[in-house]
Amino acid sequence: MPMTVNPKAWKEVEQFVQDCFARFGSMNKNNYEVALFHLLLRNGFDTCSDFELSVKLQIPESKVKRLRYEESLVYPKGGTDANLYYQEQLAMLLLSRQYRMHNDRIQFAIADKHFRLYISDALMCDGRFADTSFNTNIVVISVADLLYLLEKANIKSAETMKTIRKSIENGNKEEEKTVASALQDLTDEMLREMLRKVVSDKMIDKLEGFAKLLKEKIEKLNNKKQKKL
Repeated sequence: MPMTVNPKAWKEVEQFVQDCFARFGSMNKNNYEVALFHLLLRNGFDTCSDFELSVKLQIPESKVKRLRYEESLVYPKGGTDANLYYQEQLAMLLLSRQYRMHNDRIQFAIADKHFRLYISDALMCDGRFADTSFNTNIVVISVADLLYLLEKANIKSAETMKTIRKSIENGNKEEEKTVASALQDLTDEMLREMLRKVVSDKMIDKLEGFAKLLKEKIEKLNNKKQKKL
């Protein structure tokens, strides 16, 4: 029985060959590896975790992480509107995380080095920072900083943003409680309207879960603090 080749995959292979010929003589071993890695990601391997790829390719996970990062730089996504791409991806990323609260800080995992650096840069540009000292894949930020990132992703109402900006200026815990109260006052319909600005309707149900979870966690945190007083 003859083997059939996916036309899209074959087109990707042809593009890979053309790129290699166009850059022949200037590409080193690492350049070829990055190009091949890009080809793999374009043909079904993009859903694999770093661990899964390391097993399939029989290379250390650290090398997979490096190749993934270099591939994102050599083959940037987003086309001519990179800012919109980053905004949409930031929204999708933040709203699909599993969050933990520890000592008034929010923890969440991001395996993608490219977006960890993007988040770190976004925070640094506003005089903020993310802590990844415990584990490079784990980002630790304050509630106010998470709300700042949500604002940057354009998924907050103007009214809530005024409260957030006030908390940024004052920089104290009492103002952070005000921000939490503003989140808790949002209705489900308001959340849906905010989400519609950046994502399709089919993603809203999933993304709403994050907003509700965040509101619940902030409320529990505040209740816990009040009990201690």
